[in-house]
This record gives sequence, structure tokens and C-alpha cells, in this order.
Amino acid sequence: MKLLRSIFRFLIGITVGRKTAMYWLASNSEGKLLNFLDAGYLYENGWFRSLEENRSVNLRGEAIAWLPYSLLRFLNDRLQPHLTILEYGAGASSFYFAARVKAVVSVENNRSWYEHILMNKPQNLTLVLAENEDAYVQADGPVSKFDFILVDGDFREACLRKGINYLSDAGVILLDDTNAPEFSSLIPNMTRLGFKHLRFNDFAPIISYNKESTLFYRDGNCLGL
Repeated sequence: MKLLRSIFRFLIGITVGRKTAMYWLASNSEGKLLNFLDAGYLYENGWFRSLEENRSVNLRGEAIAWLPYSLLRFLNDRLQPHLTILEYGAGASSFYFAARVKAVVSVENNRSWYEHILMNKPQNLTLVLAENEDAYVQADGPVSKFDFILVDGDFREACLRKGINYLSDAGVILLDDTNAPEFSSLIPNMTRLGFKHLRFNDFAPIISYNKESTLFYRDGNCLGL
């Protein structure tokens, strides 16, 4: 946090001039413009800590999914211990979900990243190394039906299509980065298949711009939508 304070003071100085910056920062020992480093939305969500550590963590340093904060709050209230999750693309989200649900299957196509996650994985997390597109999309694992599927890796269009076959009757699918045109264009396809959708657009760990994820669901889903 000290580093962030120093950087922020420097940026203020070069942006508005040293005299103006000192006037702004002189109102108290830390300066009103620095208060947001110790309180408020970004601080409470752990954004500054994630920026300093360059990893997706909350204020306490616990791993969280690299998703919009508004979506994380939504999921924190609705994920249940009996649920099963499939995710295309392993990472911090693997640990986040494993701490909240019964079982997680994560498909990964990068061997070095797979081995990194494997070293610290919890017991209820199954990692599947799939180094080609067919194996990746197929996502062979110990569970055949899932309540929640996260599409957040390579081959997203194919994974989205295949993932529908893996949904339980109450299952939902989350497509990440739908602020990108190549992924937002997939939303109408899901609508035509009978899915409703809910878009979450907000700050997310590490990055300084808004991130969007879209949740696809049907009536009687596991999240109570």
C-alpha cells in the first residue's frame, strides 16, 4: 500500500502541478485524495491488494475468481455446498469455487499452468489437462452433469455449445468477457436456445477497466433467478 501511495502522489504532482498537489494533500496527514486507499468500494473489495500482488485476491488475500465484483457478491450469496461446477480455464476461480461448492472440475490446456495449480489444489478440485481443442471442449472428468459452468478459456464458442449438454436441469452457464465483441456476439445464440441472461459489468481484480460477464439461466435454476 505504501508503494501505491507513493505512485499516487507522484501522478498527482505531474498531472496538476506540485503546488496544487500539495494543497490537495495538505488537508490532513494522508490527504483526502488518498482516503480511497483505506476505505470505499475498491479497498473493501481488495482491488488495491490485487494490484500490488498481481493476483486475484480479496482484501484478506484469499483467492477469488477474476470476475466483476458485482458478480462475485451475487455468487457469494447464492453458491451452495451441494453444487457441482465445470470451468473451462483453471486459475484463481478454481480455488474460489472449490471453497464454496461440493466439487469443481477445471479444464486447462497450458501444461505449466496446470502443474502450478496442481501443486496446491484442494481435494474437491479435479484438474483435467487437455492440450488440444477436442479434448478441451470435451472436458472428460469424474462428473457428467454440472449445476454451474464457467466458460473462461480458449475455444469459448465451442465450449459454450458443448457446455449446454453438460448442464443439470437447474444448471446455469457463465460466459466471461462479454464486453469483447467476439463474445458478446454469442449472447443471441443462447437466447434463441431458450436461455435468459443477466450481464454483470464492474471493476474486477488487478485490472483498471470494467469487465463484463454474462450469466445464462432458465427457470428453476440453482441460483434462484
